[in-house]
Amino acid sequence: MSRFTSQKPAYIKWRVDQMRANSRIQGMEPDPRYTDFTAQMDAEGVPVEEQIERFQAFLGVVKAE
Repeated sequence: MSRFTSQKPAYIKWRVDQMRANSRIQGMEPDPRYTDFTAQMDAEGVPVEEQIERFQAFLGVVKAE
């Protein structure tokens, strides 16, 4: 398994850091509401799977059935 598909926290962090760097290169700055929300979950030690669910709820994403 490579760092592009691994669910290990270190590789997830690496992918997120790369995504943020790529966005900044394209001139897109992150929304502080979202970065604060994810930073709070990280500080609370919320597992990645639950963070995904919370973030989807935060954004109002409706899951397809």
